[in-house]
Amino acid sequence: MADERAMTPDAQSDPNAPPAAFEVVRPSAVALLDDLLAFCETRQRVTIGEVVDRLGAAGFPVLVLALVLPALIPIPGPYGMVFGGALAILALQMIVARPKPWLPALLTNRSISAELLVKGGGRVRSWLVWVEGLHSPGRLRRFAGQRMSRISGLAILPLSIMIGLPIPFGNVPPVLAIGMIAFALILRDGLALAIGFVAAVLATGWVVALFWFGGELLERFWLLIA
Repeated sequence: MADERAMTPDAQSDPNAPPAAFEVVRPSAVALLDDLLAFCETRQRVTIGEVVDRLGAAGFPVLVLALVLPALIPIPGPYGMVFGGALAILALQMIVARPKPWLPALLTNRSISAELLVKGGGRVRSWLVWVEGLHSPGRLRRFAGQRMSRISGLAILPLSIMIGLPIPFGNVPPVLAIGMIAFALILRDGLALAIGFVAAVLATGWVVALFWFGGELLERFWLLIA
């Protein structure tokens, strides 16, 4: 998908302004999801590699968001480990500031039912629209720049490992935390990114508690919300 470009006020007033006066306008996460779902509707199965090819040019945060959402869909098979592994590799690349996303063929060749993706994507689309509306693009922008992208990779790495763990109800908080961090980076919202880091800490605490206390903690939790 080609990047759209918008001119800053200075460039509009000065037709001879240098190219640096142009600012790339990122497509919204919802628009990218719509594009991916439209692609899936023409296929029976979709590989992770095809998702990378369609969204990789949009940057790491968009690809992280696209790969973390399927972890919420109840898909038969070890897909928590597959998507968690892919996210861990992307997180490592964010930490070292790799310019372009890359995944090994072992992961890119894995496929998933396109019908399941379309149904799952349709369910989360309204949620994405609502979440995107809560953000303020460019808010505290300096706290959501390249340096914070590397720190975000440090936060996403352990969360992605947790997604692959076979712990009942253990993957939802890490998925939500990763989604919050990715959204904040896409929209350059520094305040939302800080909230995402807090969510990452809470998600880590939840998974650790489940690991140590297991069924007893779940039983008490259900009693509280019942």
